[in-house]
Amino acid sequence: MARLELLDVGSSKGKALKANVEQALRELGLDLPIAEVKDIGQLLAYGISGIPALAVDGRVVLQQSAPSTRELKVVLSMLLSGPQASGLHLSTIVAPTDFSETASNALAYAKSMAAVQGAGLNIVHVHPAQVGAANPFVMQPIEDELYIKEQELESFFGRPIHTNGFDSSQVPMRKEIIVGPVIEELRRLSKLPDTDMIVMGATGKSSLLNRLFGSVSSEVARLSSCPVLLVPEGARFRGFRNIVFAGNFEPHEHIVLPRALEFARRFGSMLHYVHISAHPDETYRVHKIPLYPVDAEKQPAADIVTIECSDILEGLNRYASEHRADLIAMSTTRRSFTESLFHRSVTRQAVFQIHTPLLIMHSDD
Repeated sequence: MARLELLDVGSSKGKALKANVEQALRELGLDLPIAEVKDIGQLLAYGISGIPALAVDGRVVLQQSAPSTRELKVVLSMLLSGPQASGLHLSTIVAPTDFSETASNALAYAKSMAAVQGAGLNIVHVHPAQVGAANPFVMQPIEDELYIKEQELESFFGRPIHTNGFDSSQVPMRKEIIVGPVIEELRRLSKLPDTDMIVMGATGKSSLLNRLFGSVSSEVARLSSCPVLLVPEGARFRGFRNIVFAGNFEPHEHIVLPRALEFARRFGSMLHYVHISAHPDETYRVHKIPLYPVDAEKQPAADIVTIECSDILEGLNRYASEHRADLIAMSTTRRSFTESLFHRSVTRQAVFQIHTPLLIMHSDD
């Protein structure tokens, strides 16, 4: 059981921090006591630069701030997950293809990821089934079309793949053609126990909203039972040094956040939890809470960031650009995909040109 300590001398901000931590623990369903450390000698031994501070298992994780309850729920969700948090282990990556250049680029991205993580690749082409004249309810492939697709897949499989300097020569790859409705077949694949992630191409020339709503990528991302990574045209895998998790303090996020943090740990990444708050008169104002990990000494493992700006999507895009984000992650519930993805205040008419790969995660994966 984790040990929580409040480092303070009875200040009003310290009392607020304790009350908010207690409320956050209750809302997370965690029954953990909070010890209070008030002795000056003990406080100095922690090496803090100011009070109040919060320590987990003897390591200071927050200091000189009293985050809100909803911010502390994010903090505690990540800190108390531990380095052994489950989820997003990459053993097999499914890379669907329609033989386009966009799909080829996504395959290169997936193969680079597989090389880093020691994962295998399954290259899949789903051939839409044809309606048979004798029985319109039975879907039958046309043999000639299927033969052509097999040749295309063989050719696609044999293309040279630029993996941006990552040694992918040992990545195990296999290929298959599946006959049936594209979305349903990819959804079926996502449920298989050996499918850890689907990596798909997504054109960067259209807006994110236009691309996601009503498209194959949208439906796969919405219905999939595993995380789905959408790769914009021209994106190259270079590792994940900075991951921006676009959050909205939703109740389901405490389930997804430990997986996201564990994923970031395995890639040696910095995780930025970013909440954008719409304020019509605010151009762009950033409030950041550095979060220091329990199992490290100096560098923060994550930042909890609140941004006030006039446009939510522009604010997210600007932050991602300023911090050279290699990946934007978003968590969704399948029941309210559009609301969770773009927050309730954003309309479908908003335009957000995205050039960063987008990882869609589900709380009920």
